[in-house]
Amino acid sequence: MSSHRSFARFALPVIAALSCSPLWAQQAHSPDSPPTMAQIEAAWQARDFEAARAGLAALAATTTDPLVQFRYARMLIDGIGGPRDPAQGMSLLDQAIAQGYVPAQVLQARVLLSPGPAHNPERAAALLSNAAARGTSEAQYYLGLLHLNGTGVAQDPQAAFNWLLAASEGQYGPAQLELAKLYISGVGTAPNTGQAAYWMQEAAARNIAEAQFLWAEMLAQGLVQGQATPDALDWYAKAGQQGHVLAQRTLGTLYLTGAEGVDPDATLAVQWLTAAADAGDVRAMNNLGVAYGTGTVLPQDDAQAFEWLLTASDEGLAQASFVLGRMYEAGRGTPANLDKAVATYRRAAAQGSQQAVTYLGTLTLAGTLEDVVAPHDAVGWVMAQIDENDAALPWMQTQAEAGVRPAQAALGQWYASQPARAAEGYALIELAA
Repeated sequence: MSSHRSFARFALPVIAALSCSPLWAQQAHSPDSPPTMAQIEAAWQARDFEAARAGLAALAATTTDPLVQFRYARMLIDGIGGPRDPAQGMSLLDQAIAQGYVPAQVLQARVLLSPGPAHNPERAAALLSNAAARGTSEAQYYLGLLHLNGTGVAQDPQAAFNWLLAASEGQYGPAQLELAKLYISGVGTAPNTGQAAYWMQEAAARNIAEAQFLWAEMLAQGLVQGQATPDALDWYAKAGQQGHVLAQRTLGTLYLTGAEGVDPDATLAVQWLTAAADAGDVRAMNNLGVAYGTGTVLPQDDAQAFEWLLTASDEGLAQASFVLGRMYEAGRGTPANLDKAVATYRRAAAQGSQQAVTYLGTLTLAGTLEDVVAPHDAVGWVMAQIDENDAALPWMQTQAEAGVRPAQAALGQWYASQPARAAEGYALIELAA
């Protein structure tokens, strides 16, 4: 598992809800008496973002309070309650930073690390270094990632480990996840499964979805002494409930196959696999298609099997394309159509399925494709079996004698690799040329 992370993570989320106070949005106020922060917070709590933004603008015009500048800046940068205005937002953060307001340093650093015109990793690293030295766990976490990836600072795994450890000891969940990965991979520290398990569990307990999934994986693989698959199921579910697609697919597949001592459960298998498939996971789509096609745990439903496999095939999954070809060939879930079957097998081969290449060769040697595919196109499929299938060599020789140039070239190269037939091989290659 790689510890390196894209800095897309620094893109700003929607500002967290402010604390609750009485609603002020309907109350009039003059420039001489701007709203109070309590009134602004009440407007935010009521989701009246335009009023909250207007209130912060009024306060920012009459006070140099860094908290006001910080909160108004976030609304401007995120475009909440009105159009985005990153330039003004950054200016307000500058004012708050000048007063030593650490949250403004961290926020501005995140903006500077995000893609866009303000991108400036070196400036971000300087801001984070200051905030991290003052004990801010979030800044320590980001600074650790910068050192890990060599972004804005020299790459330094040891420094990355130290900053992530500091943030983890400050109970910052995302840092605990990354620290656990460093202990697993041995980057910046010696590998230590026990410490990896400790920090992964800490991060999982703080509701970090990826940590919950990886903790479940550690449990399922028996990497944690005294705990096993039943515990893993709970953590897969926690991650899945947060939308972690791989956790959803893994959990659904476990309930589908009954692997690792899990009792098969059709309802839970469909629930989790469908959630992952709806999120775009092609392997979940494939698993649903195969499950409906086999009818072992789920009720057999060729129509659903065909649709799921078709979707996965269109998304580029080779194994789904191969099974889909079998359905076209057999007429399951769709009318039998050998032309479509062969086209789908060819798609699977192009997507990397060696199984499809082998099967196409088998169909060719059986004569099934005689009126469907030209011999020129079938040469590669048959050559893939020339060392295993006794029918492959006679077929290639027949095509070479018939003047099929790809067959002459391929067979010639094969002969040329054998000292006893090298001259024959060179002659065939020359003939093809």
